[in-house]
Amino acid sequence: MKLLARFFEGPPTRILVEDPEAGDIFPFTVRVFRAQFPSQVFPGEIELGEQAWQALLAEERQLLLLSAQRYLGSTERSPLALQRWMERRLLPASWSQALEAELRDQSFLSEERFAALWMRRHEERGGRPLWLLRRQLQALGVRRAVAESVAFDEVAALRRYVKVRFPRLKEERLLHARLRRRGFSTSLIRAALAPDQP
Repeated sequence: MKLLARFFEGPPTRILVEDPEAGDIFPFTVRVFRAQFPSQVFPGEIELGEQAWQALLAEERQLLLLSAQRYLGSTERSPLALQRWMERRLLPASWSQALEAELRDQSFLSEERFAALWMRRHEERGGRPLWLLRRQLQALGVRRAVAESVAFDEVAALRRYVKVRFPRLKEERLLHARLRRRGFSTSLIRAALAPDQP
């Protein structure tokens, strides 16, 4: 089969190989490609058999999987972060979908885990209402059902926030107004500011 190869100066640097018949473009790391075609000039045509082409694709996919595992293994990341990581590598849609599915199967990518950790951080900080946090989670690629299922103690989070952010503000009317401007509901503010029951 005949393929067209051209050099892409990233970042990251890639060699793009186009299959003119199928109309697909595949990104390769320079090391993998140079091992197979050490004297290739760009842009240029390459010719190789189907078996050699499949072996080249398999090696590149394996390197991609290892690289994605390192990326996701360093810290918990959102589905959107992985999507952007794959877009920077110019992956075709079929590769992206297969890679994401494999990473989910191997538990490197978990919406539930990411959402729980993200919500826990924001619960400790306070300062944002639950409806806004859920919307932000969805913007990070977390499904709505997952975002809405994460446990979150709004009252406790708001109490902590008020103690840290407004320790000297004693006038309740002014405090109410400031919290309302941040998106908190009146009922939640009342519950958070109510004295603890003995």
